[in-house]
Amino acid sequence: MNEVFNVKNINEQKIFIRIEDVHPFRDIYELRKVADYLYDENIPFIVALIPAYIDTKTGYENYITDKPEFINTIKYMQDKGGTIILHGYNHGNFKDKDGGEDYEFWNGVKDIPVTWDVEEYVAKNLSKAVIDCVKNGIYPLGFEAPHYGIDSRGYSSIKKHFSTYVGAYQSSDKQFTTTSYPYILRNTKNFNCLIPENLGYIDNEDILWKDKLKENYDILNLVRGHTGGMFFHPYLDIEYLKESVEFLKSKNVSFLDLKKYDNWIEFNDITIKSKDGNISIENRLKEGSLDEEHNNKYVEKINKILAIIVGIFCIIFFIIYLYFKNINKKKFLR
Repeated sequence: MNEVFNVKNINEQKIFIRIEDVHPFRDIYELRKVADYLYDENIPFIVALIPAYIDTKTGYENYITDKPEFINTIKYMQDKGGTIILHGYNHGNFKDKDGGEDYEFWNGVKDIPVTWDVEEYVAKNLSKAVIDCVKNGIYPLGFEAPHYGIDSRGYSSIKKHFSTYVGAYQSSDKQFTTTSYPYILRNTKNFNCLIPENLGYIDNEDILWKDKLKENYDILNLVRGHTGGMFFHPYLDIEYLKESVEFLKSKNVSFLDLKKYDNWIEFNDITIKSKDGNISIENRLKEGSLDEEHNNKYVEKINKILAIIVGIFCIIFFIIYLYFKNINKKKFLR
């Protein structure tokens, strides 16, 4: 089609590398190691941040603000060329059909859309996440739904607040299925800007993962001016990442730096923008309100803990009451 329409100005081909599922329980030393390696290779990268991670053992929700060393690590990754995107709010709500890691914006148990108000959820929870990030010097520029599971209502809600979506597109509201593209989509019904993931990911349990990466790249490379990407989980051996980078470099690819695109995030009182590698923040919150927001979270946690303690004491008291009542009853019968 480029030949038919005599298109001469074809976009430069770009590939991104995304560090996936980065949350407060990740090993900060491994995260720094990944950032150092990519920085030394002069490769910009994307960090998919989960700002409020649920501990699967306790059910307790952990915020990035509870982990100062983790915050410093994310800022370190930013300084080393990383661009932050929000990977959902807590990566929670629904297990997938095989009992794996949770979906968030899709019912992975029944493989159907969620029934609650997605727009309200986005406005409430993702605004919290952005506030926590800005308060701590972290500046997200895009969004990615956990497992790419999200319906058209979710896309519509995300589009109001985020200029940029990074990942594959869930193309059905009836069941989970994804579609990928070989180029950036702009100003569509569901996206302001979609930067597609189409090379797959590093799966250490699949001995053919590298062959699949090469095959996916060859398919993508059929399209001139393509844009694509892959992702890597930071709990894996970094040698897997190095192998992938070496392959991509052997193809003379250019690596995508998300900060150099025109991105924005807009919530009621905070706007984050990027252009030509520079990030600007407009904070319209009243002085101290960021701290107040964070303090309210601590108050909620304390109230929950107190409620549990009171409940335990009530149960103990009731058991003691039944015990002595039973003793008194036996004495009476004697």
